[in-house]
Amino acid sequence: PRDHLDDVLKPLAQSAGVEALDFQMLRRTCATYFRQDVKSAQAQLRHATPTTTAGVYQQTISADHRAAVEALDAEFTGRATTKKVVVLQPRRAQ
Repeated sequence: PRDHLDDVLKPLAQSAGVEALDFQMLRRTCATYFRQDVKSAQAQLRHATPTTTAGVYQQTISADHRAAVEALDAEFTGRATTKKVVVLQPRRAQ
């Protein structure tokens, strides 16, 4: 898995403007996509409890933030977008 991350996923992320990509960011993105279904996210990420999934991995993306990202995407591409947008963010220090 590390080779795939380094050889394939990191170069793709860098070409999209995401400078740092790691497995934790991918796991948080997965959990965030499953935000309405914590049990499925828990199963996918193989957590012992849904509390870990919801409390540590799921990220909240506000409607304002989502709209801003979609507007920026529309400006860059010249077209409106209806796809889901997930913003990868490094984990905040606690």
